[in-house]
Amino acid sequence: MDSMYDTLLQLPLFQGVSHEIISELVGKTKLHFTKYANDAVILEAGDNQNVLSFVVSGSVTKSYKFPGLEVTINETISAPAVIDAEYLFGIDLRYPFTIYSAGSCGILTIAKDEYMRILQSNEVFIFNILNHLSRDVQNSICGLMTPGQCSVAGRLSYIIGILTRKSSNDITICYKQRDLCRLLGVRRPSLIETLNGLKNAGIIEFDSSRISIIDRDKLVSRSSEIFMAF
Repeated sequence: MDSMYDTLLQLPLFQGVSHEIISELVGKTKLHFTKYANDAVILEAGDNQNVLSFVVSGSVTKSYKFPGLEVTINETISAPAVIDAEYLFGIDLRYPFTIYSAGSCGILTIAKDEYMRILQSNEVFIFNILNHLSRDVQNSICGLMTPGQCSVAGRLSYIIGILTRKSSNDITICYKQRDLCRLLGVRRPSLIETLNGLKNAGIIEFDSSRISIIDRDKLVSRSSEIFMAF
């Protein structure tokens, strides 16, 4: 039982509460633990988000495919982590990402109605979810400050900043060059020039179909510099 307490106390949205509160929570809440083998689909894009999911062991890959384009962004998320709680609420509950196991992993799920009872049981849980949701909203609002003529690197940095996490590993973009140019609103020579510049700066590695983000912080800072300049 202690290991369960320790697991819950490490999870985002459950931090900052006492061992006693967690003990009471375990006794009253239906917690579902599932083990997945490598490359198993855990959540699929388009599914309704009716449970709150956490990575409690191992790692998962989170994948986003841009509609109508052959451009996909992947990242690896390691335990302990919450899987996008913001899609548990709102008008549209369809999950836009696909989550699959990166090696064997363990997933904890809590039904939405169970989680609502947890929120009502202690204000710390409310503060945790509000901070989580506020962080994502604030990141998105930064996009409204992007000038229409910002650089290609700025556009790329904004996309990576919004769609991936600071704590993620193995962030990659798999693409067809034509579609990546359409996404960024540039011609091929400008794209290649930008990618070469980012590679020379030690920020990415790339070939004709794949970009690997070596230093996410440096890439995302390009976006911040653009915002501050206008």
